[in-house]
Amino acid sequence: MFTVQSTVSSQKFKEYVITCPSSGIEGQSCTFEDDKCGWTDASDDDFDWIRQQSNTGTPHTGPNGDHTIGANGWFVYIDNTLSGERGEKARFISPDVDFMADQPKCLIFWYHMHGAHIERLNVYLGVTNDLGEVLWTRRGTQGNEWKKAQITLSVSVNATVNVIFEAIHGIVQGDISLDDVTLEDGECLQGIEGQSCTFEDDKCGWTDASDDDFDWIRQQSNTGTPHTGPNGDHTIGANGWFVYIDNTLSGERGEKARFISPDVDFMADQPKCLIFWYHMHGAHIERLNVYLGVTNDLGEVLWTRRGTQGTYLYFDASNIEQGTSAAFYSEPFQMKQTESMCINFWYHMYGASVGELILQQILSNGDVIDLWTMSGDQGNRWLPGRVEYSQTQDYYLNFNASRSFGPWGDICIDDIVLTTGTCLRIIESCTFESDICGWVNANNDDFDWIRQQSDTQTPHTGPTGDHTIGGELPGSCDFEHGICSWQNVYTDDIDWVENKGGTSTGGTGPTGDHTIGTSEANGWFVYIDNTLAGERGDLARFISPDVDFDANQPKCLTFCGTYNVIFEGVHGIIQGDIALDDVTLEDGKCLQDYCDFEDGTDMCGGTQDQSDTLDFTLAGGTIGSVPDHTLGTPSGHFLIVSATEQNKYKKARFITPTFYAPTTKCLQFHHMKNGDQNLGVLNVYAKIGSTLGTALWTKSVELEYGWYEEQVSIVATEDFKIVFEVVRSSGNEGFIGIDDFFIFDGSCVSVGGIGTLTVQQLLSNGDVIDLWTMSGNQGNQWMPGRVGFYQTQDYYLIFNATRGNGPSGDICIDDITMTRGYCSPSHSPFDCNFEGDLCGWNQTADDELDWIRNQGDTGSSHTGPSWDHTRGVTGWYIYLDNNADQFFGDAARLESPAVDFVANQPKCFTFWYHIYGAHIGSLSVYLQAGQRLNPIWAKRTTLGDQWNQARVNLLLTSDETHNVVLEVTQGYRVHGDVAVDDISLEDGYCVQDYFGCDFEANTLCGGEFDQTADLNWTLTSADDRNGPIQDNTYGTIAGHYLLVSASSTNTGRVARYFTAITSTTTTDVCSSTILEAAMTLVFSVFTL
Repeated sequence: MFTVQSTVSSQKFKEYVITCPSSGIEGQSCTFEDDKCGWTDASDDDFDWIRQQSNTGTPHTGPNGDHTIGANGWFVYIDNTLSGERGEKARFISPDVDFMADQPKCLIFWYHMHGAHIERLNVYLGVTNDLGEVLWTRRGTQGNEWKKAQITLSVSVNATVNVIFEAIHGIVQGDISLDDVTLEDGECLQGIEGQSCTFEDDKCGWTDASDDDFDWIRQQSNTGTPHTGPNGDHTIGANGWFVYIDNTLSGERGEKARFISPDVDFMADQPKCLIFWYHMHGAHIERLNVYLGVTNDLGEVLWTRRGTQGTYLYFDASNIEQGTSAAFYSEPFQMKQTESMCINFWYHMYGASVGELILQQILSNGDVIDLWTMSGDQGNRWLPGRVEYSQTQDYYLNFNASRSFGPWGDICIDDIVLTTGTCLRIIESCTFESDICGWVNANNDDFDWIRQQSDTQTPHTGPTGDHTIGGELPGSCDFEHGICSWQNVYTDDIDWVENKGGTSTGGTGPTGDHTIGTSEANGWFVYIDNTLAGERGDLARFISPDVDFDANQPKCLTFCGTYNVIFEGVHGIIQGDIALDDVTLEDGKCLQDYCDFEDGTDMCGGTQDQSDTLDFTLAGGTIGSVPDHTLGTPSGHFLIVSATEQNKYKKARFITPTFYAPTTKCLQFHHMKNGDQNLGVLNVYAKIGSTLGTALWTKSVELEYGWYEEQVSIVATEDFKIVFEVVRSSGNEGFIGIDDFFIFDGSCVSVGGIGTLTVQQLLSNGDVIDLWTMSGNQGNQWMPGRVGFYQTQDYYLIFNATRGNGPSGDICIDDITMTRGYCSPSHSPFDCNFEGDLCGWNQTADDELDWIRNQGDTGSSHTGPSWDHTRGVTGWYIYLDNNADQFFGDAARLESPAVDFVANQPKCFTFWYHIYGAHIGSLSVYLQAGQRLNPIWAKRTTLGDQWNQARVNLLLTSDETHNVVLEVTQGYRVHGDVAVDDISLEDGYCVQDYFGCDFEANTLCGGEFDQTADLNWTLTSADDRNGPIQDNTYGTIAGHYLLVSASSTNTGRVARYFTAITSTTTTDVCSSTILEAAMTLVFSVFTL
């Protein structure tokens, strides 16, 4: 007797098992789809196994999906890029397994070992403290495929032991993976020679029958026939081999192809297990049978499957001409006494160029009656169709599909049901997509139901869209359930690909989708993958469904007609994946909560009031010697009303797009005047409907030269637009301007409130000495502080922060250092932070390249700093751009002002440098003597994405004058930018810090907070959205510093940070700290 069990693979292959042993012992069989099934990481090894979905994220190693179900499944692996050194070990231990003496068990598992730096995978049977001998091992790359291993395990005495997998750490491209681990009773079935076959090398002795009609074919990749066959083999995917029958090459319907194993010897009542994977997909699939017999006597059918599983009819529009049609006829129907008939069916019409589907009744006299028709894209979903018709003579039914103008127009039908009698009106079935389906509003009630598209337009209530197809317009897509009628353009070079989790290329692409979040692996997005296909410069175009534009009814653009939105991705080299997610198209111009007018041609969606008598003008350049507020240069733009004799007492109004109620907003803007005293009045309104109302803010423009900042709180219960109004007065020369308006959620907070930061020395006798103090706004930047002091007894240093009179007054400190010796002069002509220029340093004329003074990042990925060391994103530094157009070894040199050296009197040259990237050249420091450069310091390897400090002692034995030269050389490829910042030269040897704390260890460096104070410092990092947007040490959001937040406490409260106690010495001490008192409106809004 035979029994049949089945499991289904997401690869569309199906597995069948005939009379197989048990599936494993509880706890020892694991696919890792839900968890690690009780397997644990050893506590005495060096690093851990990771449970992972999809791929490992490291290029050129690791699988592209798990073994069980493919790309969406889970497995465990070791990652050579995350932790560990070469030779370190990760052990993975099974739950306890009870063995009986001489009763074997079979361990079966699948492993993946692919990459240039693979080390070793070992299997033991033992306990944590006694692994025993290695039972199985593999070393080095085994190919980019999952491989099956099985080991018979046994013990000589009864024992409880564990199966232990041990992976040895390689270098980078050395991920090792495991999946589908099973432990079964009995010896492993090694297979009878010739009966276990993956078809990777040959047919393993299986033969085609000589008395059948055609043969099985051994094939790699796909079968080559569209709409049928697998896309790859089951064993290892696209590059593997399988056997199949091809209906296009040979044979007629009903003919047979038999595939015969080598001889198998059976013992009476000793069963064997036949396991195979099969794939049956296509419109014309017939049958697959399994027999146990001999060529001339097949015996009975043990197993059979017929037809494709899950089938429908479809009309393929990709390879036929426009206007071509396909007809699908029913069997002939004879007229019956019942005149009415009802046909129910489902249809699917999806694509940018879907044609037409018509249901016709063809009468026996040749007449054709069109019963139902549908055309155009109906969305990526199955929809119901229903038609009632009469039968007056014998007839056929015909579903007729015709092609439109393009290839994106497949039409499908399924589930056709014909019943006698009239179609019952099913009142539960109404999607309201076309009408209200016969539902009516009662005439004896108080008001009516409204049929609506998109949202109800009332904020904070109602749906954002309908249930059937959603509320967003065509083109909106979060890609969580397909690509929403977007299509790849077939005339471009490469395609956009759906993906979830991270992209398969290291160093590029997102780590997750935008909709669900980058920390999740479940969300979907589309992207172009530079590693899979295409050449540099190839194009990938992604075209939306048709979007209907009505004249002057904007969707962020105003056009008349039907257009498509097209995203075009241009292929780079390898690390260049481009991703899209959460595409939304909304009616109306894009609402902007910030406007600086720097587009130069647009007013940020705002408009001139057509009912006033004067207009604002979008101005550029310098007007009356006044630059704009945004850039502070003649290249900036702002709005002005110019004063002339002719426009006295006239009004000009600028109106923003609509803001939706109920809401509370803070409007911040900048205004200025230039010219006569009596130019006019500037007003701000919140316009509701056509009513301007009372001015929320007003000011007679009697100001001195320059830009002034204002802010206005707006509390609205109805939708409103903001109106800026200028009312001209008697002055007739000059202008009034506005620029840089921001709209924030919440009420406005008073600007101001920076308190005081004091550095104090607390002596052991209780005396307190104020060493340094600073109060008020110092700008949104890190600033250096330096103070010298004497130490006559043991002492603490105290950083004492006092809150000012407003919530926008955070005070931060970072990078505290103390060195022996009194502070040298703060600056010398040699010193330079590059904030204004090169400070007397000069580019040399005998090199090939120049240093570049830069702000922000260098514009190159995987190299260069993202910030300046001195002031972060707003600061400046110098760097060399490793450009592909330059040659390896080309140099850029920067020469200092002349430095006078006194014999045997040392100097300390200090600078900060950033040297990060795969293709770094070199950074060197020289002392120039005539035409000769004497090397005194050099770096030639990447040090990571961080600023590093260098201190170089300079000492000569005679009185001489020299220049210091900074030289950087081009690396061999593009990822090799090198940067320098904050150069200084001080008398004396460079000394090690007497005390230092950059807070990067997330500790107070032995210091403590004063618990008796009424306010506390906070040890924080910039990624918590308080304080500055980067720390001073690293210049990134990952860096740490101390913060006193003024937003949640009262005026006058004090926070104290004590350094560790410092012992008395007889020397002077120089204490240096970097501090910030950050206060701008943008910042305070972020901390509300």
